[in-house]
Amino acid sequence: MKIAVIGQGYVGLPLSMAAAKSGHQVIGIDMDKKLVASLNSGFSPIFDISNDEIASNSKNYKVTSDYKELNGAEIIAICVPTPLDSNQKPDNSFLINALKSVAENMDNDSLVIIESTISPGTTRGLAQDILKKSRKNFELAYSPERIDPANKNWNITNTPKLVAGLSQNATKKAA
Repeated sequence: MKIAVIGQGYVGLPLSMAAAKSGHQVIGIDMDKKLVASLNSGFSPIFDISNDEIASNSKNYKVTSDYKELNGAEIIAICVPTPLDSNQKPDNSFLINALKSVAENMDNDSLVIIESTISPGTTRGLAQDILKKSRKNFELAYSPERIDPANKNWNITNTPKLVAGLSQNATKKAA
């Protein structure tokens, strides 16, 4: 299965590695061209993922800044930053940009899972509204990130996850 992971930071990179290790074809998408070059050269920017892990998964893992690479992805996980702005309100600009690019490039029947930390109602409202503009069939789910960086006992493969889909099918596929 082809899986796309938008954002290759402390949430997206471990998710990409876990999927690649499971035998899936993973395309990581990140807009930081230096990060893309570093990852494609086998260098990890985060403590939780070693250079050896990137190298051992290089057959199933590639990184790009080109959203056209979403072509053929059955699952698209969005793991972009959602910082607070100067007024302490959520800054959804990274999420909005990612969703617009996903809407322009996703295939019919893709499952989009938002893993970024977002306010209640953002999936059913903002995210769904942007994706609907694609005029494609899609499933949408939310599964908040559950990463505890540098924790040796609990990691992306053994930490329980919450999953909520906007349909029963989306929930089932995301789980």
